[in-house]
This record gives sequence, C-alpha cells and structure tokens, in this order.
Amino acid sequence: MKKTKLLTLLSACVLAVSAVPVCTNADILKGDANQDGVVDNLDVKLIFDLYDECSDEEYEAMFPHCDINEDGIVNYDDAYMLAIQLADISSDTIKGDINHDGLVDCVDVSLILSYYVDCSTVGTDKYSEAEIQNFLVYGDINGDGHSTVVDASMILQRYSENSRISQD
Repeated sequence: MKKTKLLTLLSACVLAVSAVPVCTNADILKGDANQDGVVDNLDVKLIFDLYDECSDEEYEAMFPHCDINEDGIVNYDDAYMLAIQLADISSDTIKGDINHDGLVDCVDVSLILSYYVDCSTVGTDKYSEAEIQNFLVYGDINGDGHSTVVDASMILQRYSENSRISQD
C-alpha cells in the first residue's frame, strides 16, 4: 500500500516537473542579469553589486548571458559596456550617474574625484577601457571631453540645489 502511494506521488511529481517549461540560456536576453525579460539599469546594478561578493567562477556561472564584450569572462567591463549601450538607447540615462544606481549623488562625485586623482598622478592603467568610457560618457558634465574636478563640482552644485528644494 505504501509503495503504491509513493509510486503514485513520484509519478505525479515527474509529470508536474515535465510540464514546467525549461528556460535555457538561449531564452535569456543578453545582458538580462535579473532575467526579468528587460535589459535595463537594474541589470547593470545587479552585475556591479554581486561582482565583489562572488568568486570569478560563481559570477560567470550566475551571469553566462552577460558577457557583453564576448571575451569569455563576465566582469566589470561587461557591466560598464552594458551601461554604455543602455545610455545610447535609453532616454532616462542620467548624466553624472557614474555607478548607475539611478541617482546622481555624492558617491558619483567621489568616484569622479578618485578617477581624476588617479589620472593626474598615476595614469589610467588601473582602469579598463570600459571604465574609462564610463567616466567619459557619464562623468563629463561640462562636455570638455574629460571627467575632472570641474565636473564633480557641477554635480555637487546640482545635488545641493536639489537637496534644498526637497527640504522646502
């Protein structure tokens, strides 16, 4: 009797599992890290956020469909490239949002200042081409072709003006 119930339950489970559609990597959009069917800044943020928390192997296993530059490795370069691609097609891209969290704030200013200091003292060797592009696309507020203290100052000014308006 117990064997019959167990066999019936096992058969029902097998049938239920076989009825579930299988999702393959081919079904996932390239760059869709959260697999919600839309490639957007949430995907960029997820790739950035989890990169520091995982080993390279875990990271690549989690995001095999996020190798944007197709170099066989999923890393920050891919997140930056995805952000840049989204900037080209998205109307809601915010100039000054270096870390792509949807906000232009003091964190972005700090990133620009760190980048500027590095470029001024040791050069850009520690930055990948995608990271440099990110600073040029999002950090060049005044349009002079560089991401500098002037751009950081402009962001701070805009940030402080917006903070005063929201407090009133």
